[in-house]
Amino acid sequence: MLAALLFALCVVASAQPVDEPAKLLSAREIVPPPGGPFNPSGLLRWKGDWLVVSDKIEHRKIYRLRRRGEVYETKSFLEIPELAGAGARDFEGLADCGGKFLIVEESSGVLVALDRKGRAELRAIDLLSIHRERGFAPSWGSKGAGLESVACSTDTVFVANERQYRMIYALDPKTLRARDFFDVPGAPGLPHFSGMTALYPDYADLYFEKGFLYALERNSRRVLKIDPVAKSLVAAARLEFHERDLYEYELPFGLAEGLALIEGRIVVVLDNNDAARRGKPGNLSPMLLEFERPAGF
Repeated sequence: MLAALLFALCVVASAQPVDEPAKLLSAREIVPPPGGPFNPSGLLRWKGDWLVVSDKIEHRKIYRLRRRGEVYETKSFLEIPELAGAGARDFEGLADCGGKFLIVEESSGVLVALDRKGRAELRAIDLLSIHRERGFAPSWGSKGAGLESVACSTDTVFVANERQYRMIYALDPKTLRARDFFDVPGAPGLPHFSGMTALYPDYADLYFEKGFLYALERNSRRVLKIDPVAKSLVAAARLEFHERDLYEYELPFGLAEGLALIEGRIVVVLDNNDAARRGKPGNLSPMLLEFERPAGF
């Protein structure tokens, strides 16, 4: 308990860079596929297209987003087979790693490895061994606050626990055993209460590019640029938007679930959390937002 408290205090006390504004450039609806609620989670740029998965049990596929006019249409890309031990199919993160797609299944804390032909393998993640070695008791939050994202470098698979405690884990890509874990300073002012609702620092998605790991903070509407070797926060971008401007949504929680970065852009996918688009009753479309990427970010 004492070790956990000291760890949290050290993270909060660390110096933070000043947030750089990321201006909203576009906000386009994603037309849901048929078959029940569609809440995209995870975002991957693959051969010029956007790929997403859904955290709803009705959608056991990777979907391709194709822009048509001012909306994105959702097309089936690759089916994810039923796998024993894969939990309730709460798919949360998506990455392209060594020729396979890796998908996080949050409820059971495993990775689904899917090749280009749709052949799947369930891979267990070992996070406990390193905690036992270091004497740091893990906490993986409450239901719905487990592993939330995945990203890959050439020699590491990164996964993140969402909150309570949020944590980034660096895994051996062959064994998926954690080699290290760390956190970086979170959003100023979190955790706190908003009315009767507790808000915590979180990791909603990860993205790796050119030696840096980028992390999406849903509740603070920020993206962090992290040096995963030094385990330090390099920069932070503040996404200039709020969900209540897009949805009939009054809860304090953020809705961003997927993150990717491309030339000049930060791209985020919103899970609408069953809220209707503002001024459009009955329209439950999720959205894909593009922001201006700050110079050097």
